[in-house]
Formats: sequence, structure tokens, C-alpha cells
Amino acid sequence: NKVFNTLFIDESTVIKNRETKFCEYILEILRRTPRCHLMNATPFEKSIMDIYTQLDVLDTNLLPKKYKIESMYSTWKTSYFWTKRNGEAVRHPKRERTGYKNQAEFKRSLKYVYWGRSKKDVGKELPHNYRTLTVTPTNDQKVCIGNGYRYQEVLNCPSLIEDINIATNRKNVPKIDLVCRLLEEQYQDAKVMIYVWNPKAQEAIAEELSKIGRKPAIIQGGMKDVDKWQIQQDFNAEDGKYDVLITNARKSLNLYGADVCILYSVESSSGLYTQICGRIDRSVDDKIRDFILLVYEDSPEYKYLTSIVKSRAEDSRALTIDAKGAIDHFIEYLEREE
Repeated sequence: NKVFNTLFIDESTVIKNRETKFCEYILEILRRTPRCHLMNATPFEKSIMDIYTQLDVLDTNLLPKKYKIESMYSTWKTSYFWTKRNGEAVRHPKRERTGYKNQAEFKRSLKYVYWGRSKKDVGKELPHNYRTLTVTPTNDQKVCIGNGYRYQEVLNCPSLIEDINIATNRKNVPKIDLVCRLLEEQYQDAKVMIYVWNPKAQEAIAEELSKIGRKPAIIQGGMKDVDKWQIQQDFNAEDGKYDVLITNARKSLNLYGADVCILYSVESSSGLYTQICGRIDRSVDDKIRDFILLVYEDSPEYKYLTSIVKSRAEDSRALTIDAKGAIDHFIEYLEREE
């Protein structure tokens, strides 16, 4: 019998059918609630009928009837399938919704109830500092790469290769040493997220950070949701159990407590980088966060990232032949995307 002032429904695309039990519960609460806010990160352009169902639950008078919406704003294609009737083949038409038309008109009809904001809109309000830091491979690493071993393992987690007998630790892997120095010298009191793709490299970094007095935790993509949630809580809390979170997960994490994101593993897509960075900047606040990309200088990793940047550059003339210039351009590209 409780009466609420406002109802917020997150991930509101769960409202897809008025006949479901969930929808019945929502409607029952709405009868006693003067205001309702629907929240979702999925743009309605993906499926116009999804937004129709949600708004219809809010108020059946907001939009025309469903059949009119489908006629006025949906695009369709017709395909055919065959059945047998009395031993003869019969062709039947099947209509499928493919998208929507008259977008501007449809958006105008929603202007008093729909507030859309893109990632770029939100990103412009969030303060960020981007940096690229480079390290030089050891002589052993250079020899191994020259002998044909995969540079990803040699540079970032050499213990994956049994033949070369190089341990993955601070002494043998300059990137790990740089991570430790950053946390010792610049981010002593900061909460830090480190993106590391390989589980063995994650464990090695966590071990080295524990030696310098930090409190690391690891979240891997395959972990149970309840375990991920608990680690996030222990990291985000002001006096939490962990002050460093090492992960290879690019989705379903909200690490709003973090001050710094260190990108240990090089990725091939700017979209993946923004996805990773999004783990710590999902909350709109005034905290200035640092994003640091670690790259081996004069290495295949450097050249690979450079080639990715060049392939995505708006104008190749904007890039110098110097790899450092290309990586700086990559960071600028990320900033522009934000």
C-alpha cells in the first residue's frame, strides 16, 4: 500500500509486453506514482517498437495505436516460405520489420517525454587526462623477438613461453616495472584500474604490487557475477579492501571509485579502448581521471599500434613517420571520441 513520489526503471527495455507479470507489477506501482523515469543505454533507433511499448506503459495516450506506428515509422521487408497442402507446395509471405523511417517526425512526437544523450554528450562533461608512456624492451626480449617468438607474450608475459625461461616479474618485464613505479611515485594514494588481457600477467602484476604494499584484486571475464560484484564493492568503497583492480573485462563493471586507468595490454580498436576506459568514468562527477597507455618503444607492439592508427586516421598526412607521433595521434583520437 506504499505510495511513491517517483519510480525509476533502469534497463527499461525489459518492458516489452504488457501481458507479462513484470509489466503487471510495474503498472500496479504506476497507478500510485505521479512520476516515472525510464532509463536505458540502448538507443530507440535499434527497435522503434521497443520504445513504443515502454511509452505505452507510461501513458497510453502518448502515441498513436501500435498499428499506426508500424505503418508510419517502421520499414519492412517481405520474405516467403513454403508449406505443403494436399501434396502441393504453397508459398506464404512473411513480413519482417527492418528498421524505421521518418525519424525526425518521430523524434518530434517524443520531444516532451524523451531525453536522449549520447556517449559523446556525456564524455564532453567528464574531465580526462590522456598519456602515453613508453619503455624499452630488454636485450633478452629483443633476442627472443628476433628468434621468431610472438611479441605479445615476450613483451608482456614471457613465462607463457616455456622455451625461453624468462619469468614474468618486475625485473624481467619493463612494463611491470613501470606500473610499479607509477604506483610508488605518482599514484601512492590513488585507486587504480589496470587492464591486462592475460590471466598469468594479471597474477604476476598483482604479486609485484603486493610487494610494494598495494592491495590488488583480480576480476576475470569468466567469474561469477556475485563474485565480481563483491570485488567491485570492496574496491569502490572509500576505505575498501582493495586499492588496485586488475581486469580483462570490458563490460559489466562500474569502477567509479578509480582515479586512474592503466592500459597495460595493447588493443586493436579505439572502440575497445573507450569501452575499457568506460569502466571507471561511468559516473558523472568532478573527479579528474588519468588514462595511461603503456607501449614498448621501437618494438613490433609499437609498429602494430602505429599501423592501426594510420588505418583509422582521418588524413594520413596528419601523421608523421615517427611512431611516437602516431601513438599521440591515437590518444588525441580517443579524446575527440569522448
